Amino acid sequence: MMKKPAFFFLFLPLFLIQPAQCQEKDTLPVPACTPVYVPPPGMMLSSVEEQPYLKQCEYVEKNKRTACSGEVLMSYLTDGLKHPGIPPNVSDTTRALVVVQFYIDTTGYIDEPVRIARDINLGYGSQVLSRVEKMRKDTNMRWQAARLNGRKVKVQYNMPVYYKYFKREQLPSPPPPPPPPSKPKREEVFKVVERMPCFPGCLNLPKAEIDTCAQRKFKEYVFRQLRYPREAYENGKEGDAIIEFVIDKDGSLYDAKVTSDPGYGMGEAALHAIEKMREDRINWVIQSSRGRAVRVLLYHKISFRLDAGITVEE
Repeated sequence: MMKKPAFFFLFLPLFLIQPAQCQEKDTLPVPACTPVYVPPPGMMLSSVEEQPYLKQCEYVEKNKRTACSGEVLMSYLTDGLKHPGIPPNVSDTTRALVVVQFYIDTTGYIDEPVRIARDINLGYGSQVLSRVEKMRKDTNMRWQAARLNGRKVKVQYNMPVYYKYFKREQLPSPPPPPPPPSKPKREEVFKVVERMPCFPGCLNLPKAEIDTCAQRKFKEYVFRQLRYPREAYENGKEGDAIIEFVIDKDGSLYDAKVTSDPGYGMGEAALHAIEKMREDRINWVIQSSRGRAVRVLLYHKISFRLDAGITVEE
């Protein structure tokens, strides 16, 4: 008789979705506004030795991947999320709890069943569920599987989401307007968007093939620009350099920097290969997110291997 595969349970910390700078509406007993994420204290509890993490967090330090994944996940989940209705019996302060449950399988995909384990009706659960279902189909929201005893395992997430309400008479008086900032704030840079920017040269292909083609062309371009530092080559040194850079709203690259350097000039050589795009005036193709162009943070790992055929620095 075949044994059923085991799976493990993970519990995320409790996340609060609270109103920010709400505007009162005459037709509602409490204000209606777009919620924002408030990070809670505490850590994720787990029975596995290596927790699953989103691939956007692959190149951050290992001990920061859980926090990074939580930040990206909640940003994705709450994007466009609003209070769909007013729960009954709102008295004093009311917190409406919705719990969504899903699984991350050994391939990093969100597996069925995806369900609402706790709901208060009025459309709250279905709205959270729709965001998780959207994440299942989003190729930019893939996970690295959890590991136990060195092997990949399937895990379950129970994610509580709180909506918080206040009675009208409890709302504090609006604060005085802040003084004008001394310096203009720089626009937000996103780690993940609904449609990520892509390297040019593939838009004539079917939509399903564009991302794969763009990644291949980007790697080919970087390889052509890359030079193996002579000191590293002559000393038989190999390693991986990680470069962080931002794609601006017009597709141009800026703010490139080395986040992981194996030494012997490899980090500097990798950075030069990436920054060559600015000199060559190569602009990435911007695919608007929710109808607008945004700045996006990207990471790229460049591997130096002696047998990879990389041109050696003169």
